[in-house]
Amino acid sequence: MGKQLTTKQQLPVNYVQAKQAVAACARIDECKSWADKAVALAAYARQMKDTKMLDDARRIQDRAIRRGGELLQQVKSQKDAKFTKSLKGTAAPINGRAAAGRDAGLSTAQIKQALRVARVPEQQFEALVESDRPPTPKQLAEVGTKKQERPKPEPYRNEWIDWTTAVQSLSKLPACGLDVLAKRNPLEIERLKGDAREALSNLKQWCRQMNLATTARRCKLIALCCMCAIVAASVPGKSLAALSHERTAHE
Repeated sequence: MGKQLTTKQQLPVNYVQAKQAVAACARIDECKSWADKAVALAAYARQMKDTKMLDDARRIQDRAIRRGGELLQQVKSQKDAKFTKSLKGTAAPINGRAAAGRDAGLSTAQIKQALRVARVPEQQFEALVESDRPPTPKQLAEVGTKKQERPKPEPYRNEWIDWTTAVQSLSKLPACGLDVLAKRNPLEIERLKGDAREALSNLKQWCRQMNLATTARRCKLIALCCMCAIVAASVPGKSLAALSHERTAHE
């Protein structure tokens, strides 16, 4: 592959061919093979000091890793895998993404990187890869790791019941017995830890929102009292409490 890409005249054609071949990959090990070839090509390009070849090699590597991630996404993850009954009645877990990645020769870090690159929106991915300076797979993985902005829940609906019930249940949950839980089903620990981190992030966000709402309410009440005091001074026979009550009822 290195000999075919030694001349600048062949580079654009070969990149297009490689791009099409990577997109047609149906197996994860094929994607890994293309990524490995791209790494070797990049090393050759550095020796030749050919920046165009180096950029094309990086584009091929980015596309190969993304295609591998897309294929991994089609495999059920460990936390989504359901247990099936064998003929003997014993439970056996369905092979997840980690097993599929290992079978293709990928390390745990490579599996995570491929999945993160695959999460980059397609338009954003194409714009980054086809730019004058294509990003490294690590840089693309960082883009795919960024969390999307959480949608704001609509107030005064089922969210309030769900939230209060969940928080009250969590506050009454004893801390003892977690070591027993860890020994009972070790395969579920990583999923549970992820759920706990997500719940902690939500709780911190809700606390900030409640603090902001409390502050805004307090400022509104102070402004209302000041307004009523001003009006009371100009309207004889009206007490501050009566004006505040009338203003609140009007709102």
